[in-house]
Amino acid sequence: MKNTMNEFAKRLKFIRKQLGITRKELGKITGIDPSLISRYERGERTPTIDNLSIIAKALNISADYLLGLTDNPTPCTRKLPEHIKKQLEEYEKLKKKHSKLLQLLEEGLKNYK
Repeated sequence: MKNTMNEFAKRLKFIRKQLGITRKELGKITGIDPSLISRYERGERTPTIDNLSIIAKALNISADYLLGLTDNPTPCTRKLPEHIKKQLEEYEKLKKKHSKLLQLLEEGLKNYK
């Protein structure tokens, strides 16, 4: 099994060079210090999930590819199925209702004291 952080180091450097982007340029694009990018590429540091996401988006590449979990560099752009979209909408509605209920309860408790 591949070591995902070693794969990340290799693939980040490979893609960056393929695109003709310096570490400094990638740093400007992502807001990540170029010295940290260098440490990522040498395998000395592990990126946070946030930094992995930022780099993947900036390079328009799949985070799974950067980690060596797939050999397909294309980010997944599939749309959510309609039934899942509806479930998420229902969840958001319930979340709003619950937050209103909690707010009312808190106000009631303040008045009770």
